[in-house]
Amino acid sequence: MAADHLAVLVGNKGKVILVRHIENNASTNDREQGFLDTIKSRYPELQIVADPYVGSTIGSAYHTMSPLLQKKSTIDAIFSVNGIITQGTLQALKSRGLQRKIKFIGFDLNPVIMDAIINRELDASIVQDPFKIGYTGVKVAYQLIRHEKVPKKILTETMLLTNENYQTDTAKE
Repeated sequence: MAADHLAVLVGNKGKVILVRHIENNASTNDREQGFLDTIKSRYPELQIVADPYVGSTIGSAYHTMSPLLQKKSTIDAIFSVNGIITQGTLQALKSRGLQRKIKFIGFDLNPVIMDAIINRELDASIVQDPFKIGYTGVKVAYQLIRHEKVPKKILTETMLLTNENYQTDTAKE
């Protein structure tokens, strides 16, 4: 979803940074790989020029991305794979005056990310449904207690939240 929207934002070509979380984290590693696979298979003119692991704090993301943005002055777009590093990357963009100049897609939602979407400093964020994730987890736990079979992998829905759709009924759910 992020790769497809990013491609639209940059006209299917350009230089991209994938901002990674930490190594060996199953959920973010899957997001990263899905993004890379989609770029590779669908968008040959999008080039991943950097894909740093930035750590697990806003500060570590900021301190990794800030000098990288200074060195890579011709970046067209960025995708970051979780909320914390989205915030750190946003701070790095702002400190360099690059917000609104580089297309930026994040992941997750909190008040800082929502404000960035409203102010068009973040072009989009991939948003999960934490209530549904929690509900599904409890339901699966209950099924396991009862020795019922459960799927090995359960996918929950996500949506692409943008400035254009954040006030729609679908987004408010």
